[in-house]
Amino acid sequence: MGRISNSRISRDRLLLSAQHWLQSVTLFQHFKLQSLAFTPSVQLIGLAVLLAPVLEESLFRGCLFPLIANSAGNAVAMIVSAAAFALFHGPPDFTHWVSFLLTGVVYSWLRAVSGATTAPAIAHSAYNLVLLAVLI
Repeated sequence: MGRISNSRISRDRLLLSAQHWLQSVTLFQHFKLQSLAFTPSVQLIGLAVLLAPVLEESLFRGCLFPLIANSAGNAVAMIVSAAAFALFHGPPDFTHWVSFLLTGVVYSWLRAVSGATTAPAIAHSAYNLVLLAVLI
């Protein structure tokens, strides 16, 4: 009976987190469009380095990863959450697909070894910051 209760709590927590995440994505898209229209460098960096990593890691490593890990183990959770992360980013070609998939696996590994979403969120932020520095 305790297991059913934990599953129900996890499912309810996932649904609530997904609802909050979708609201945050809508807000993110709104600000993303506004930031690109005015000052792309400062606001885009803020979105890419602060908001996006926190929101994405909350969903993929904070909600999806433990939900899958509890039923199928960490290895499966790492692969599935990394694949969902890659799909979410809509990679235009195979090279980008592999890049998103591999970074998703690294973020999932950080989640598994740390037990929290802080480490993957920091790594994700650092990755985005370096990527923006190279592009700008």
